[in-house]
Amino acid sequence: MGRVSDACDDHSGRKTASLELNLWFNEKNQSIDLATKDLNGFVSTVNAKPGSKRRHPNLFWKLARCLKEAGAPHPEIEGL
Repeated sequence: MGRVSDACDDHSGRKTASLELNLWFNEKNQSIDLATKDLNGFVSTVNAKPGSKRRHPNLFWKLARCLKEAGAPHPEIEGL
């Protein structure tokens, strides 16, 4: 199992950590799934569906754009 890199100073006094994250579009659920090998069992989803506990439209559309720019399947993005 990998691990999250040690926290480092980002020169603003805050501590940050880096994490290699894998993401993919789940067309059936209309969600973006996220997983990492760095933290055993870390799998989550995000969507833009009203009423969903996994709803986070801002993050969903930013991740959708990442998928699109990587040439991976992605939800339709209006205006792009």
